[in-house]
Amino acid sequence: MSSIGDWLEHLGLGELTPRFEARGIDLAGACRLNDEDLHGLGLTVAQRRRLAAAIEDLEAIARTAELGLAEDGAPPPAHTAKPASSAQG
Repeated sequence: MSSIGDWLEHLGLGELTPRFEARGIDLAGACRLNDEDLHGLGLTVAQRRRLAAAIEDLEAIARTAELGLAEDGAPPPAHTAKPASSAQG
């Protein structure tokens, strides 16, 4: 997913895209929204609940990526590339 519109569409909330875009909210910004923020956007309780759950999912994905873990929680395979040798001139 590359845009806030794609994410909202995936959640079945594509009609909210203009509200988010008008306020400059991208995917990174969406991760920081709380219920008060969502209420301020004029969302219904059902929409806020759906988005709150999706935001938790985004946060979990971000934490997983930050830790370098696969979606199943396993660490990435060991990196076996040799370090680049420095050329002497």
